[in-house]
Amino acid sequence: MDFQSSLTQQIQRVSVRAIKVIFELKANTTGKMPFYSGSIWRGMWGREIREKSCLFPKEDCKKCLYVKQCAYGSLFEPTSEIFAPQMQENRKFLSPPMIVQAPFFKDGIWREGETKQLELILFGDAFKYIHYFIDSLKDIGIYGVGPNRISFMIESISQKLRNGQIKPLEQEAFVLDDLFYEDWEWELPERSVKSILLHFITPLRLQKKGNILRKFELEEFLLNCQRRLEYVTALYGKAVKINKEELLELAQRISVVHEEISWTDWERYSSKQKRTMNLGGIMGTVVLSGNITPILPMLYSCSFFHIGKQTVFGLGKFEVYQKFI
Repeated sequence: MDFQSSLTQQIQRVSVRAIKVIFELKANTTGKMPFYSGSIWRGMWGREIREKSCLFPKEDCKKCLYVKQCAYGSLFEPTSEIFAPQMQENRKFLSPPMIVQAPFFKDGIWREGETKQLELILFGDAFKYIHYFIDSLKDIGIYGVGPNRISFMIESISQKLRNGQIKPLEQEAFVLDDLFYEDWEWELPERSVKSILLHFITPLRLQKKGNILRKFELEEFLLNCQRRLEYVTALYGKAVKINKEELLELAQRISVVHEEISWTDWERYSSKQKRTMNLGGIMGTVVLSGNITPILPMLYSCSFFHIGKQTVFGLGKFEVYQKFI
């Protein structure tokens, strides 16, 4: 069996259990917002959910006996020792089982009456904490978001299904049974694909030898997809293992034929660490040509998972557009 056939078998299908919830938010006042607001929503959700669920606010989550039953500990401070003992040898902390896909504010302003979409992806059984997100978002809407404390209303809540359909959810009478919990799947296409366009929508932070890359490198991109895919499927789906050497051999048969990539600075203030953090990354488009077909399920699934550093803030989001032979 050649490496292409082997890879095709390894990544023939990707399946992960997840839900995607969409909040339509309408501003009651006008104020400043950052160009990309992912860290604001994740930070405020974290503070609110901790206040609502934490029994011992001054206790370190790692030392708390109730962390496994706690919404905040499960969502924002998961450790392998508690939540994934099988991963203890490789990592101490787990990535939060969530991704915040936040709205953009191109001119840095959220205007009164303007509606924005805030999306939330929850993996595995994290869906059972959706009430905390809804209740916290209602409270945040009252006291406001951003430097000018913009108040807002939740206009609607809906769920985006795997087939693209949007299912409205009732806010007041919401129950977990209303959520259509499903396995998101990505399979090999029936036809061969000769080229794809990758559009990096939020800053992509790929690390190589301890440094964040300021340009696109195909091999590092594919290796990050491999690691992210193996990690997410091991925890929340049917585990996928990809042979690294075969993946790198395939990469030699793929060319970057067009590239419009630039570095984008993005900063956030961490109230936990009491300092400003630079979370910049690359954005733009790349066109790849060559033997793409065997890795398409990996690329499409990773476009859903996001890749690189700080995915919980929504960083590392990209889309895949393909051209058939």
